[in-house]
Amino acid sequence: ITRPFGSWIRLGTVFTDLEIPCGPPTENHFCGKCMRCVEVCPAKALTGNAWYPGIPRKELLDVHACDRWKKEHYFQFHKGHNCGICSAVCPYGLNVLKKRADKSFL
Repeated sequence: ITRPFGSWIRLGTVFTDLEIPCGPPTENHFCGKCMRCVEVCPAKALTGNAWYPGIPRKELLDVHACDRWKKEHYFQFHKGHNCGICSAVCPYGLNVLKKRADKSFL
């Protein structure tokens, strides 16, 4: 969860030999303790553990459970997309969307 985009981010990889500047890794997290994402995850893939720099992904998310669920229930997600229910219910993410929507109408 980031300050400018809330929960509405996706991590990806780009293979290149170009030098691309980057900022420092994030040290802050903006996740609260509401557990809405954990409660609504249909795959029960989220652990509810608090994020910290360097935390192994498996301590936050069971990727295999997520993949199994989406393959069994959402044929349209077989190409690597996730259902996004966790992002949709995140209060921080919803606040970011509201602020961005308000600015777009100025």
